[in-house]
Amino acid sequence: MKTNLPLTVIEDYLIRDDSVAYPMDCVRLLHFSGLLQKELISRSFAEILCRHPMLRSRVEKQGSYYFWVPAENPPEIFWKNQDEDPECLNETGFPILTPFNLKKEAGFRLYVVESEKENCTKLLFQFHHSSTDGTGEMQVLAEFMTIYARELGTISPETELPELAPDNLPLRAQLGWTWKNYLRNIFSSGIYRQLLVWKFAQPLFPIKAVSSETPPVNYPFILSLQLTSEETQTYLQKSQAQNVTLNDLLLRDFYVTVQTWRKQNLKGELPPGNVRINVPINLRQPFHKNLPAVNIFSSYFIDRSVRQIDSDPQWLLQSIHREMDEVKNRDLKYVFPRVLTFAYYFPGLLEIFLHSGSCRSTGVLSNLKRVFTDVPVPRNSEGKIQLGPCVLESVDAAPPIRSKTMISISALTYADRLRLCFRCDDHFLTVPAIQQFINLFKEQMELS
Repeated sequence: MKTNLPLTVIEDYLIRDDSVAYPMDCVRLLHFSGLLQKELISRSFAEILCRHPMLRSRVEKQGSYYFWVPAENPPEIFWKNQDEDPECLNETGFPILTPFNLKKEAGFRLYVVESEKENCTKLLFQFHHSSTDGTGEMQVLAEFMTIYARELGTISPETELPELAPDNLPLRAQLGWTWKNYLRNIFSSGIYRQLLVWKFAQPLFPIKAVSSETPPVNYPFILSLQLTSEETQTYLQKSQAQNVTLNDLLLRDFYVTVQTWRKQNLKGELPPGNVRINVPINLRQPFHKNLPAVNIFSSYFIDRSVRQIDSDPQWLLQSIHREMDEVKNRDLKYVFPRVLTFAYYFPGLLEIFLHSGSCRSTGVLSNLKRVFTDVPVPRNSEGKIQLGPCVLESVDAAPPIRSKTMISISALTYADRLRLCFRCDDHFLTVPAIQQFINLFKEQMELS
């Protein structure tokens, strides 16, 4: 990678939104039955680093702006033995992580936790969100498993990885928005809704923001809901029967679950203002195809009032479907990065907004869709990836949370089974409270 590569507006935003209390990282946990070979893990990790320059870069501030520069030290693998050190896992079963200091180190790590007693290996990939987005992270995991299988000898040594073009990294700043897009959509009400979302959102329940220097206790704090293949098929058929997407249905059920949880746990009146869900959107264009892991995404903020959530569930679902269709048809996915571009050229403006103490969204819903479908490695009879004697049993994924955004959900389908991963704010939420939320979510899905 060329030195002094300017950050894009999205990368810069994520750097400035980082804090001790709310680290701006994403995690991906691969849970294997069986014990993976350490030497092959190390070799696969090393090849990933060679292929993806952003994962071995740190940031450096020059004047008012940040630039990517090569990190002095390469990212590391942290080896843990659960049998010898049971406390290496936190309360929710994840390896205990350390936040990144992206000004001093690259934003990528791998934690390997082995247990001979349980005959399992956990691979937790930790990414700083500025280094890459969810699509890039899944690309890295797919390549890692392909390299491992190739080194193991379960696939041909001639198996090729996707061709990458690191010299084209500056293209990640090009998002495909033109003045023609703007003029075509200037009268869209959706544009003005997005410009007004900086106010009036409410967290899950009323809280006073913690200090940005207060570290989380369980880091990361993630619980998951795993559906069976039959339950997944039922939910898919439910969305198809109503002519909506799986994401539309998940959004509706997220809203209703928030409202139901509030009614069961809050005394007195519900918080005023809208429930807002942040929906990350992939902005990759055809000219981004051969880029290494990068960050090319936007956010769309969808609001519903308490009255709307309490209305007819079918109306709520169809209203979400119509709005998300408008996002696709009117290019509303470009509004967020354009707002950030405006703020980028006024140093200090973004910090004022980020430290205002306002709730930017009640929750986050990131749908990674079907994962690892094209990874050229063997599968077992259940459709799960098999690396020699080891089987990839499940995948957990979680975007970061922010102040007053107390729940972020990643949805992914692996081996025809939908999994919902709930990353939560342990400054305020306990395991029983979140388990209650998950149970209510599953009830709302009506799978039986």
